[in-house]
Amino acid sequence: MSRTQRSRFLPRRRILLPVMLVSLFSISSLVASAQEMRVALVIGNGRYQHIPTLVNPLNDAEDMAAALKDDGFTVTLLTDASRKAMEQAVRAFATV
Repeated sequence: MSRTQRSRFLPRRRILLPVMLVSLFSISSLVASAQEMRVALVIGNGRYQHIPTLVNPLNDAEDMAAALKDDGFTVTLLTDASRKAMEQAVRAFATV
């Protein structure tokens, strides 16, 4: 490669390196913030007003909450929650 050809590539290198570093920093910041926001809301309702009590929703919710905790999630578990309690939990979860 001649000296003239090399000199044409130098400005590109000078621009490319900072762009790559900024991109790498941005990606690593996104990954870090994504890892920090591992939250879950698990609701298991087995008691209803007009049908017999269901056993599986409670067991399933507890099992799911345990599995998510094992994977590093911060879990909010509601069981047999009222409509008001569920709405409050969803609102709180939305602001996390």
